[in-house]
Amino acid sequence: MKHIFHLLPALLLLQVTAAGQTADYELYKQSPDSCAPSVTLYRDGTFFAEGGCGRVAERSVGQWQQVQDTVFFLPQPPEKIKVVRSLTAFFTPGDTLNVTIIASCGKNISNSAQMYWKWPDGGLDPMLLSPQGMAQIINPPAEGYLLLSMMDQYIEVPGGFANNFIMRLNIPAQWASAHEWCRMDRFYLLKKDGRLVTPDALAAVYEQQAHQ
Repeated sequence: MKHIFHLLPALLLLQVTAAGQTADYELYKQSPDSCAPSVTLYRDGTFFAEGGCGRVAERSVGQWQQVQDTVFFLPQPPEKIKVVRSLTAFFTPGDTLNVTIIASCGKNISNSAQMYWKWPDGGLDPMLLSPQGMAQIINPPAEGYLLLSMMDQYIEVPGGFANNFIMRLNIPAQWASAHEWCRMDRFYLLKKDGRLVTPDALAAVYEQQAHQ
C-alpha cells in the first residue's frame, strides 16, 4: 500500500480543536479542507495520520516522541494494537442480542461499528445496526457468533451465556471507525512555530489556521 506521507509533501498546520478536547491531542492539517492530510498527536504518546477521504484514504497509527524540535514517529501495524479494554456481559429476558461499543473518550460508537455474523463453516454475513445507540440483532442465529471488525482485526463477541454486551475500547473513536490502513516505516517531522514541517527543501509554507 502507498505511504500516507506522499500526501504530506509540505508544512502541516496546527488546527486548534474544540473546547474540552485540546488537553487530549493536537491536530495538524495541511489545509482547512476536510480531506486534507493530517497528523494527530495524542498526549499519551500515540499518533494517528490520515490522508484523503473515502476509498482513497490511507491511515496509520503508532508512537511518537519529541526530541528538541524533532518529532519522531514509530508506526505500528493496526492489528497489533490492543483494541478492547473491557467487556461487560449480562443476560436479560428476550430474543435480542445487544452490543454497546464505547471509545476511549467515552463516546458511544455502536452505530458506526462494522459487525459480522460468523457461521460454523467460516462464512461472514454483515449485520445491520440499530439506530438506538447499540448493535442490536433480533433473533440471532443459534449457530455461530458475532464479530467486530476494527483496526484490521476481528474481535469475537462471545455468545451463549449472555445477550447484552458493553465493550469499552482502548482506542479513540477516530481509530475505531478508520479503514484502509497502511504500513509505514519510521519517519520524522520538524516542529517549528506551532507547525509540523517535512524535512525536505521543497516544503511549502501554509498559513496557520484560525482557532475553532
